[in-house]
Amino acid sequence: MTLEGLRAYAAGKGWKMAGNIAMTVWQDGFPVSIVRANYGYVTATVRCESTSEAKEAIKNLRKEWKGVCDFTKTNFSVTVSSRSRKDDAIEQVEQGLNALTATLREAGCTPPGKCPICKQEGCDSAALIQQGYVPVHEACVHQHRQSAAEKAEENMVTGNYFTGFLGALVGSFVGALPSLLSILLAERIYVILFALIPMGAYQGYKLLQGKMNRFAFVSSLICSVIGVFALNFAVFAVTATKMYGAIPIPYLVNVFFSNLGEILVDMIMDFVFLALGLFICYGRISRTAATETAGAMDMEASLLPLREQERV
Repeated sequence: MTLEGLRAYAAGKGWKMAGNIAMTVWQDGFPVSIVRANYGYVTATVRCESTSEAKEAIKNLRKEWKGVCDFTKTNFSVTVSSRSRKDDAIEQVEQGLNALTATLREAGCTPPGKCPICKQEGCDSAALIQQGYVPVHEACVHQHRQSAAEKAEENMVTGNYFTGFLGALVGSFVGALPSLLSILLAERIYVILFALIPMGAYQGYKLLQGKMNRFAFVSSLICSVIGVFALNFAVFAVTATKMYGAIPIPYLVNVFFSNLGEILVDMIMDFVFLALGLFICYGRISRTAATETAGAMDMEASLLPLREQERV
């Protein structure tokens, strides 16, 4: 199925659409997100509060629908995937969703009960947030959008590049500490720990009220590179101290930078790991006040009443 086909189908059903994701509320109040996946397949995800009976029920559904739909259960969701790549894929998923939601209800599963924004019960709508398409309070979503817009506006007025960069620098040093400990204590380097360096820089930039525009990412990037240099200097200083005893810091700095050419060669893999770390957390550290506001507006635009929608 093509993405255009899914969009046209969603429009005819009155579903919400964001990118390649269609959203609706299925029978018994289960929020559902439907995605046109790679190669034309259609996949729908149902968020639910699971029970011990659900695992066996899903297993039976797999047998019953073998060759038509696949059912996959994770901790908080069940996914229905069509076996077709043609236009009937969405119809197969709809049929599977009807069977799935009925089975979930019989197994005692219910839609998530707490609003992820305020953590309270009594949700009246569904919206697309980081956890997926889940029940929320409509008022919470509106308040979240308004708050995001107000914070963005305030940040553009009061944000400070200097304090933000200073925070990013300190944050990169803090983010480098786990890597330093793993190198010194375990003599190992972990890529995932290098992702903490740009994350620490970004959080430090935010913490010291840096202006949240593209300079937030630029600062995080520059300070991450500085953090890698600081990490290598710390390893060098600790190693030299273990071998020769206490050494004045100015002398260590002089020796380190006097041999910077050789050290840079040894740091090539560190920069490769940093690049991988940046790739891992790019979606987070590239966020600006504008993207936060846009995300809140997209969440608001995805709102639907938390009730069974009429099947068109």
